[in-house]
Amino acid sequence: MGWEIREIGALVLAALALLGLRAIAAAFESSLVAVGLPRAQELAAEPGSRRRGLALASLLDDHEATAFTGRALATVATLL
Repeated sequence: MGWEIREIGALVLAALALLGLRAIAAAFESSLVAVGLPRAQELAAEPGSRRRGLALASLLDDHEATAFTGRALATVATLL
């Protein structure tokens, strides 16, 4: 029994989606490392800082939970 085109297309789309998810997780982790905690705190402490600066600082303040989430996401995308 052979594979139908739709089944192959669905598998290819699923593989591309997981590959994209893995790339996003890697970019997320590398961007957090590139910014660093001191710069994030500096951005959050500026007068009139936006919510983005505050959110970035909060992500880096709780680095264990953030690192776990990023690595778990990358691992799930790799295993599936």
